[in-house]
Amino acid sequence: MRTGIFFLLLIFSLPLYLAAQSKQVDVSGIIIINGSSTLSYKLVFTDSVGYLKGYSVTDVHRKDETKARIEGKIDRKEQTISYKETAIISSKALSDTTQLCMVQAKLKYRQASKGMMLTGNFTGTELNTGKECAKGTITMLNTEALNELFYPNPQKDTIASVEKVNTNKPVPNLTDTFTTHDEITQGIETVYDWRSDTVLLDLWDGGQIDYDVVTILYNKDTILKNYTLKAEKIRLRIPVISNGADMDQLTIIAENEGNEPPNTANLTLIDETKKYNVIAYNNVGQKAVINIKRISGR
Repeated sequence: MRTGIFFLLLIFSLPLYLAAQSKQVDVSGIIIINGSSTLSYKLVFTDSVGYLKGYSVTDVHRKDETKARIEGKIDRKEQTISYKETAIISSKALSDTTQLCMVQAKLKYRQASKGMMLTGNFTGTELNTGKECAKGTITMLNTEALNELFYPNPQKDTIASVEKVNTNKPVPNLTDTFTTHDEITQGIETVYDWRSDTVLLDLWDGGQIDYDVVTILYNKDTILKNYTLKAEKIRLRIPVISNGADMDQLTIIAENEGNEPPNTANLTLIDETKKYNVIAYNNVGQKAVINIKRISGR
């Protein structure tokens, strides 16, 4: 019997960072069947609080194009997707869809020679009998989409407002009369005297984009969690809390090391006419700290 695996589908979901919403996502990849046949896939799905539902398209825009429903789970901690195909939506390959081979797989997000990929083994079973009909591997290479799946973008936080930065628009009242260039890492901190009641913070990846992920704390409050650094800057406005002898602490935590270690984040902190340029670099799990010391004499 001709293996209906051609029409198997797999799909998984790119998540929705906001638990109350669902976002439809497309990802593309390949499936290799029994070590020889290779087919293209288009995966379309939604993720709702770690549970995925959607469909896959096998042999896209070709004579054996087939759609199947899938459902499964996303484990962001383990960086895996587990799913199974549950029903055939349509198939150009066979009129008797009970002969098709349905996929069940567990895929892991991992480093590859050309970047990150989602990959793993699958088994196929006949729709009508449940007997095994194929084995193979699945690989998804849509790095940006997959990175967003496992490292969702941050939402607006309660203690800091986040906005995109218009790099062509100057910051009001800012001059370059006082500018520093510092590097910090775990064990090497810096202290900045601060006059205004707000820290204006720009954050971005100033080097080669390799999908470094950071978490930012201000004192004990999480401002950004598992944020993927981009070439495009984001701006945070953070109220200064300390006064007198106390200091606020801005902490940058390396959640991964991207494709090229170490984890490196570029920051600019703006205080009236002073601008502090900082590069924070760490290995995974390490923290870099900037101390903000509020002073009088404005």
